[in-house]
Parts: sequence; C-alpha cells; structure tokens
Amino acid sequence: MIEFADGTVVAVSRRLLRDRVTHGIYWILANGLPGHERQAFTNSFGPVFEEYIRRCFLRALGRKFAARPVYGPERLPVVDGVLVTTRSLGLPECKGMRLLLSVREVGTEEELRRLVGPALERAAGQLAAAIGAGERGEMAGIPTTEETKYYPMVITYEALPMHPLAVGVYEGVVHPEGRLKGKNIKPVTFLSVRDAENMEALILAGEAWPDLLTRKHTEKYQRLPFHNYVYDRFEGRLPRNRYVRARWDRIGNMIRVRCFGEPLRGGKEGGRDDGQQPRAQDRRVRNWRGGAHSEGASRGLW
Repeated sequence: MIEFADGTVVAVSRRLLRDRVTHGIYWILANGLPGHERQAFTNSFGPVFEEYIRRCFLRALGRKFAARPVYGPERLPVVDGVLVTTRSLGLPECKGMRLLLSVREVGTEEELRRLVGPALERAAGQLAAAIGAGERGEMAGIPTTEETKYYPMVITYEALPMHPLAVGVYEGVVHPEGRLKGKNIKPVTFLSVRDAENMEALILAGEAWPDLLTRKHTEKYQRLPFHNYVYDRFEGRLPRNRYVRARWDRIGNMIRVRCFGEPLRGGKEGGRDDGQQPRAQDRRVRNWRGGAHSEGASRGLW
C-alpha cells in the first residue's frame, strides 16, 4: 500500500491485497505474535480452519451436509463432514498445512514429502476409516448401501503445488498398498480453501453435486489442479461467492476506518447515496479500492 501526499492510498496490486487479507491472514497474525503466543495460535488454527470449511458446505448444501459425522457403537468422530446424496458420500478431510516459500518455489521432492507427508498420511487414514464405516453401514444417521460411491477430498489451507512430480509425492503417501482404491471409491481430490469457496458458489449457482467432482476426474481434466479445472470448464465465468464478497467488503470497511477514521458510505465504491458528489475521503477510498493512481509524491510505503 502506498499513501501519497494528498492522502490517496493506492493498492499497487489488488490481487495481492486480496490474498493478504484472505488466505494470507494466517501469516499476518502469526508474524505479529511473540514465540509462545504464536505457537498457541498455530495450535488453535486447525480447528478454526475445519469449522470454516464446514460452514462453506453448510451454506451450499444445508441439510445435505452432515457437519460432524460419527460412526460405530462408541460414536467416534470421523472426517470433517459428509456431503450426502442417496447414492454417494463426499468426504472432506481438512488439514491446515502451510508450506515454506523456499519449499514451494525450489524445494526438492524429498523436502516436499517430509513436510506434507505426515498430514497427508493422517488425512488418508481418516478418509479410509470413514469409507470403511460407510461400507459397513456404521455411520450414525447416514444410510449407505453396497452401491454407495465415495468421493474423498483433502482440503488444505494453502494450495499445494500440483505439478506432476508433486502429485506423484502425494499419491505415494495416500495410496500405499491400495489404500483409498476400490470399485466404489473415486479418486482423491486435492482442494485449497479457495477451491472450497468456489465449490460453494458453484453449487449455490445450480451446479450438481457430485457431478462437479466426477467431471474433474475425466480424461480431459484429471491432470489439472481443481482451480484450473473449474476455470477452464466454466470458461472463466465463475459465480462470485456472496459470503466471501460480503466479508471482503467488511474488511474493506475496517481498513477504511483505520486509514480515514470513518466507514464507507452507501453506494458503490465508496460513493454517496444522497445524490451528492462524493467527499474527498470517499474519492480517496474509491481510488484505494480501485487501485487508481494519483499524482503527488509518495509519503510512505506500508
């Protein structure tokens, strides 16, 4: 963010700003905490992430999503939810893993396996347990038959690298000795939090479940990351996630108050709803949100 002498605040990259205050919020908070508090925050982040994904599916599917499934006589918890139809179960398992930038950009295959292996191993074990419970008819309140199809999903906070070598690493962890393989078990789908948000918007816009994942694993799309798949399939015209948009607007208001001492006015992009010209502060925040450049010497870089 750059603030100019006349008070205009410019977002040099709107995408970077969006990314920083959405899925980048973890690093903003973590990097601002001292050691012991940072560790406590890291430890508590996983359950918060799991709950957020549950709410994505609850908004999209309502009663067709079982948020906290259990199985067996002891009613043991299983995966982080079940997307239920009469003939299939979608099984999301969330892992709040985050990769260091060095590993993401130049890391070796072994470094990637070392960092993601333990989390993927736990996820695969939980998915296998859920499928086993479904095959035995032991999921409480969720009927299954011998023909029920299972759609395992691993949802991570940050998008995992999805080039062929990386995918080979994940598959080696997930599928030892035929685990998560079988006639009624569909391929594991790797998703990020943004993919889950896109899925929510697509289902609310009328896209059928589980067709959304079935087509992902056809020959045309099976080698694409999920984000590329939906972008290509819908020709870049993805519906907006209304919830995410509302939260983005709220965060924009919070930043506006911090920058200018007052919230956004009514109307679009900081304009007024009383027929009058926007005030100077409204023009400045419009420039900030739209990334417009103003003349004047730069006063500071935050």
